[in-house]
Amino acid sequence: MLKLVLYFFSIFSFTDIVNNALSLPEHFGHSRFLSVNTLHPKNTNFTYFTFTQAWPTTVCLQGEEEHHKCNRVLNVTGWTIHGLWPSGGSSKEGPEECNKTAEFNSSAVAPLLKELQMYWPNLYIDTAANGFWEHEWFKHGTCAASVKQTANEYLYFLQGLTLYKEINLTNVMAEVGIVPDDDKQYDVYKILTSLKNKLNGIEPVISCFKSKRDGKFYLDQMEICYSKDFEMVDCTQQRTNTLTFRSLKDILKPETSDRHLQNCPKEGFVYYPTVHGTV
Repeated sequence: MLKLVLYFFSIFSFTDIVNNALSLPEHFGHSRFLSVNTLHPKNTNFTYFTFTQAWPTTVCLQGEEEHHKCNRVLNVTGWTIHGLWPSGGSSKEGPEECNKTAEFNSSAVAPLLKELQMYWPNLYIDTAANGFWEHEWFKHGTCAASVKQTANEYLYFLQGLTLYKEINLTNVMAEVGIVPDDDKQYDVYKILTSLKNKLNGIEPVISCFKSKRDGKFYLDQMEICYSKDFEMVDCTQQRTNTLTFRSLKDILKPETSDRHLQNCPKEGFVYYPTVHGTV
């Protein structure tokens, strides 16, 4: 094991190892990675977008384990948007917080408010109503200004909503017989294959969540990647150094070896629980 760790240090920079070791689960309104700005000079370069959707029931399970209260009175019935993230480039994960003086202007997205509340909602009732959108704009949206479709706050959120409508994961999965069920387990490998067939040969990256309460694995997130012209591309092909997208724990003891699956069980069986509409 010591030789393996030393090998990783020999082929990857100290910065890469630190960034992966500090990776944290992202909650809606909180950062996926701890900021290590002193290690990476600020850079707005990126090569593609990662569009991430999350399963709200699993988001709530994670939140409750972290002592958040989930807002179950929202009119949410399917997959929701987590974010549209500039990715790749010199910092590998992608640039973040590219404009330190930027402020979230709620009036700029007022025309989108109804759809944002339905498809890109803040699922935690114990955080500020606009806190999730503000977080996504400040951390990711400010780095997307060089692309015409995401050149300002309004356009950034509009583009996320546009991508969501183009690929409605709830419907796409239902079309191949994958529907929410509190008791049934699904084979995540078959889910991946089924989605590849529906997405013109492009495989998404599927993330799973293992609950500390019951030890079960749940479908968590789906990542679909796009070029800067918003043509769908394979995420793993864009991530030439895939180790930078996984925690050090997962590198040393991975659940699966498939780069399209993150934190999923080797045997492949996961839960896809129903969305409960009341508190």
